[in-house]
Amino acid sequence: MMFHTLSAVTVALAASLSPQGVQVTPDVGPLHRAPDGAVPDGDPDRVRVSGQRLGADAVKEPRIETMKAVLARAAEWVQPAENRRVRNGRQGEWRVPSRKDRSFPASGTKCLINRWGDTSMGIGLGRERDVAQVMIARHGGAGIEAEAVRVLGFRAGVQVAVTPWLEAPGDAPRALRIDFRDVDRVVFEARPSATGAGYFAIDDLVLGGARGLTETLDFEDLTWDERPATTGYRGLDWEKGTGSFEPPAPRIVPAPREPVRPGLAPPGSESAMRGAGGGGTAPTLLRHFSGPRLGDPGAGFIPPDTCGAPGIDHFCAIVNQNLSIYEKATENRVLNVSLQNFWGATGSVGDPRIAYDFAHDRWCAIATDFGELLYFAYSLSADPTGAWFKASLDLAEGFDAGRWIDYPTLGVDSRGAFVEAYMVGSPARMSIFAIDTAPLRTSTPAVGTVTAFRNLTWDGAIQHASQVDDAGASWMVSTGSSAGLRLRRIDPPMTAPTLTSFSVGVPGYGEAPDAPALGSTVDINTGGTRLMNAAYAGGSIWTAHCVERGGRAAARWYEVDPTTQTLLQSGNVEDPSLHFYFPSIAADANGNVVMGFSGSDAQSFPSCYFTGRLSGDPSGEMAPAELYAAGLASYTLTDGAGRNRWGDYSLTSLDPVDGSFWTIQERTRNQSDSWITQIAQLEHSDCGQVETVCTAFPTPGGTFPTMVTSGSTSVTANDFALLATGVPPGQFGLFFYGRDPGFLVLGDGLLCIDQPLYRIMPVVQVSPFGVASLPLDLTSPPDPAGTISAGETWNFSFWFRQASPGGFNFAGGLGVTFCE
Repeated sequence: MMFHTLSAVTVALAASLSPQGVQVTPDVGPLHRAPDGAVPDGDPDRVRVSGQRLGADAVKEPRIETMKAVLARAAEWVQPAENRRVRNGRQGEWRVPSRKDRSFPASGTKCLINRWGDTSMGIGLGRERDVAQVMIARHGGAGIEAEAVRVLGFRAGVQVAVTPWLEAPGDAPRALRIDFRDVDRVVFEARPSATGAGYFAIDDLVLGGARGLTETLDFEDLTWDERPATTGYRGLDWEKGTGSFEPPAPRIVPAPREPVRPGLAPPGSESAMRGAGGGGTAPTLLRHFSGPRLGDPGAGFIPPDTCGAPGIDHFCAIVNQNLSIYEKATENRVLNVSLQNFWGATGSVGDPRIAYDFAHDRWCAIATDFGELLYFAYSLSADPTGAWFKASLDLAEGFDAGRWIDYPTLGVDSRGAFVEAYMVGSPARMSIFAIDTAPLRTSTPAVGTVTAFRNLTWDGAIQHASQVDDAGASWMVSTGSSAGLRLRRIDPPMTAPTLTSFSVGVPGYGEAPDAPALGSTVDINTGGTRLMNAAYAGGSIWTAHCVERGGRAAARWYEVDPTTQTLLQSGNVEDPSLHFYFPSIAADANGNVVMGFSGSDAQSFPSCYFTGRLSGDPSGEMAPAELYAAGLASYTLTDGAGRNRWGDYSLTSLDPVDGSFWTIQERTRNQSDSWITQIAQLEHSDCGQVETVCTAFPTPGGTFPTMVTSGSTSVTANDFALLATGVPPGQFGLFFYGRDPGFLVLGDGLLCIDQPLYRIMPVVQVSPFGVASLPLDLTSPPDPAGTISAGETWNFSFWFRQASPGGFNFAGGLGVTFCE
């Protein structure tokens, strides 16, 4: 409604008085020119830095391709038979957990785990040596860790020693005394869990050396995700596993209980829901339909990395490793191809993202080969089934030389496309790549300037705030600490952009536990605390992530003012039983919000949920979560680190045509261990909304005259009536209305409706109870300019005489939005 947007109008007015495209931020230091694109260590606040321009040779195989060429390539393609994110019979191997894994080292930050939970893992010592002790901890999701671990010693192929079992390894590493003499090989043996696997971690392995010296292997000199076998770490033979760890036959699962539908919470839960911030206004679910699923061309992976967005006529969904395009009008899938065929790649094409360019009506998509290459595509029109410009960008230059791309994120605005990524290596660092898209919209499309900002603090994920309306600069946000966000601003021009960082304090949070789900033998991995997405609208940045609340996973959201770098509001969406995870958020220019996410508990399968709020709702409040697509079967698909993977993200977006919202979320199919995505369209309609515009000044009798309505706000029904209460009895007055709110002290009252004003005849006498009323005939306005139509917001008040120096007063103003 009009009076919701006064703050946005103020921001817009201030912007109109400033130079085009410039935002002034106080206390920003002089420009720091970064060698090799590396910003100063620690990504310090308010230090403006330049980046490193990628060389022309970093752009590989630039070309324009039609979907006809993609489909021709797809016709010759053979779908791989196996899911390469699950074991498929492979044996385990020693590995340092990735930075994203939850691990429990005894010292430092690193340890080794038995990938795939292999129950028999050997280490060849190269010669006869003493082995003193090792620290053992659990690894993997609940229910998949080893029940016990022991060590066997060998000499010349013969077992010569064995330790007792170390029972129930936990989060706190415990010492296992080995005390083997003159062995040339040791084998770590795990007693498996009920799943057949037995995950564990080792650290601080103490070996005997020459002349009585000892050597402690703490693995701190390895990099994240490194396999020590590839380098022969410390001269040892880090063997492949030899255990048998197939899970038992599937168990029968009881029929599911459908997750509680918000607003229909169990008895006694209302106070808990309100305490969880459930006082907002829910959007209306318009429709939902199925998106890409496990088994579609290329989609043979866990997790799906759920992503998708609406355009003018289509909804594009992209997952590991599939691109599907749907007609919005019919919900028909008009394209269903693997990402290998879309980009013409022969290897992995994962961690995909897609976004709609509001400013130019184009599409932008990315993925990675999990090496140095970023696959990039930009459509040549608003039609995603038409031609695209495509290229591969080699990002491993300068400070990032020798590193590889993981978890890239994507955002677009009027200036360009922005890719943020964890560049895997030691130390852990992130990079931002700013891509000038203007040359892509010329008659000879080409990648514009690509500027890299490297050596950024590792924040899990940096999310670009995709812009519905122009912010004058490009904004990114990440989790700077457990009680703060880190804002980053990239200022134009895109041929020589600069980066500045800022810190914003937020309520503290902790990492959520994994989420139980009906029939899952390992809890669903909830993805950590990294932000899932961000959006800029109406002068604010909105973002969301998963946090711990009361021992469960909950969806936390924030509204941040980027101009002042302050938190405007935040809230949690939580439930007394359900866990919520992988939330994504979108907002419109009026501050209306929708958030989508997954949810489950021990009595429900992983399912799709949404919530939302209107700009006028109480600060920090969203509506209780609503189920829109229930999961239909159990899900247990663990990766090599023992995590029951889900997500790794989702996306909620604003429709560029009608301002509705779309979200794409993951649920389980009607067969066990199989995922499918579900696409939903929702809207926040102000239709029928009635809100106070201003409060009246008091009458001589001390009352505050108030406006209320009766009947409906339907133009077709035409039964709308106005009432003014708390007015001096017996006085005469007039109802009147206007389009816009205002503020003018007049007589002895406050006129809060701006000119022009339309008087509604006849004059009304106030009843002995202080009430004046009048039905409003919408078919007969007092002036043609005052015609009220569906979808419009008008403001109403009441003028009346009173015994006071000014002689008259006004009732408080009321804003009303009318419907069909």
